[in-house]
Formats: sequence, structure tokens, C-alpha cells
Amino acid sequence: MKISSTLAFSAALASASSMVALAQDPADGWMAYAVGSIPESKERITRLEMKWKVGQEPKSSYAFFSPWFGMDPADNLNLIQPVNPWSGDSWSMYTEYFQWSPVHNSNSEQQPVEAGQTLHGSLVYSETDDSYTLTQKVVETGATSSQVVKCQDGKKYAVPYIVYEKTFPCQYYPPDENVTFYDIVAECDGEDCTNDIKWVSRVKDANCDMKANINDDGTISITWNTGARSKYDGMEASELVALNAKGWAKTFLQTQASAGSIGGFYHDPNHFKKGTFAGTRMISDEQGDMPGDKITLVGSDDGVAFWTLFGTWQSKSDGKIVIDFSPKGGPANLNATVFADKILFQDGNSWTKQSSPQ
Repeated sequence: MKISSTLAFSAALASASSMVALAQDPADGWMAYAVGSIPESKERITRLEMKWKVGQEPKSSYAFFSPWFGMDPADNLNLIQPVNPWSGDSWSMYTEYFQWSPVHNSNSEQQPVEAGQTLHGSLVYSETDDSYTLTQKVVETGATSSQVVKCQDGKKYAVPYIVYEKTFPCQYYPPDENVTFYDIVAECDGEDCTNDIKWVSRVKDANCDMKANINDDGTISITWNTGARSKYDGMEASELVALNAKGWAKTFLQTQASAGSIGGFYHDPNHFKKGTFAGTRMISDEQGDMPGDKITLVGSDDGVAFWTLFGTWQSKSDGKIVIDFSPKGGPANLNATVFADKILFQDGNSWTKQSSPQ
């Protein structure tokens, strides 16, 4: 997924590249999912579509994850999917093709979406050129993202999935604790087979009591518990990013990494209060009007008292910085990574860059 992060991105992405050819779906990082089987008399799914509501906004963080549906051929090596990723501070949608061997990934244009909007995804087969048209649409606005994917070596898509993917501590998932896929329509060999697909609930990487629910009304929901304990609670942000930097997330992280300017106005979600200066941070690495390696940070936790901290660039090419928080009673050398739209700290906190004061 092309979504909007470590202290070790290069190593994580290199590791992902070396492992990817050995893997297949269901992939590491899938939590709860539903998988379907079509009638034995049918060769392929020629249409699969469904709708779902974009979830409530989670707390701003370094975490990235997505609910989605899609399908594979029988060897589980060619996933087509309309996706809905959370990038740490916003939702988006687009379509994705991920091929495990040889590794290939393509995404349609990313479109922003908001909590509560309705997404309508579809995967439609064309016999003429042995391809699928992957489409994702925002029902309320008409915004659409689409691509055409050729079937590799004539493979027939017959394994449908509904998935919640990427493993992080439970507190970072959406607070509504539910996503429901509805208005599910399926055609097999050009004929309606919606009610003939047999869905079962599965768990790959257990986390946050995630569960896929096959409901009597024809919908399929995935539920979780944001208050649950997770085996990922004790891991640092850098470890979690590296753990999840596989499959589509490899492309996602590459698009988000930035060696751009750190200068700007930020919000710290641990202190920010809208309409006040509480939780605001102003950062610059310029001495006069010349960029340098020294970083100055001015901020306020309560909107009344302001403080100043200092730091340095460790590597501008990798976006790595270190800040001395000891004047505020924190660590003297807290590592962080600079992105186009945020700063991710070693302790898991993430400051989001603002285009204007709010």
C-alpha cells in the first residue's frame, strides 16, 4: 500500500526484500481474516465487490495498518486488493497488486478519505485480455482509484479474502473496534455465486483479540479490543516498523521516508489541545538562513510555559536525528527519524507536521 519511521529503515527494507521471494499469502502480519472457497464446479471468480465504512480515527502514532478485501489464485502468490490504509495520522484508499514471485508491486493513485465515508471496492475480470480491473471508490464523493492487472501465466483467481493487516499494540487501532464488509457480490465464471462461497474465519498473527465474524445477514466483520494486552507492547517503534516492513509495506515505507527539511510547526499528540499552544513544537535546523547540522526546538506542553531543546542531525540522507530532552527530565539522546509529514521518536511518539497553526 502506498500509505503516509525508523531508526533502521534500510536494514528493514533489505530484510524484507530477501525474505519476500520465500513467502506467500496468508502473509506475516495478517491478523484476523476470512477466506472463502468457491464451488468445485467453478474455475474462477470473475467479479468480487463489497463496501465498508472508513473507521474512526485512531490516535496519531507511528503505526500503519489496513482493512481490505482481495483475492489470489490457488497458489496464493498474486494478490489483488482494494485497500484502506491508516498511515499514522490519516486514512487513504487505492488498489494494490502484489506478486510474490518474481516480486512485483503496483498501486493505483492514492486518494485521501475520512472517517465514516463509504468505500466501494471491486475486482472485475476481462476474458478479452485475461486481466482484472481493480477499482476503489468513495461513494460520497465519487473519487476513484483504479488499475488493470494482467493474470500471471494464465492463473485463475479463486481464493477470496477479507483481512485486517499489520501488527501493532492494541491502543493504536481504531477506537470503534469494528469494520464490517457488506453488499458483498460475487460472480464465478460469469454467474452469481455470492451465496455459494463458503467463508471461514481464520487468525494468522493473533493480536488484540482480532476476530473475523461470518454474520447471518451476509456481512463479514472484523472486530478487536483496543484495551487488550499485546505481545507487541514491549517492542520499540523501530522494531515494530522493521517487523511490518514486508509485502506492500515495503513500498509504503519507501514512499514515506524523507530526507527533506525538518523545519516547521508540529503537534505532539501527548500534549496537543486544539485552539491553544499546548503540545505545539517549532523546529529549525537553520542558523540564520543557512541549513546546518544543529537543531533547535521550541515548544510548550501547557500552552503557557515555553522551553527550548537542542539536537543534531546524525544522517540527513537517512532522516536520522537525536534530541537532548534532559532539560525537561527526559533522555539526553533520544533518537528519531524525520519524514515528510512527521517525526517518529524511538519511544514510539510521533509528532505530525502542520501546514498551518490549528
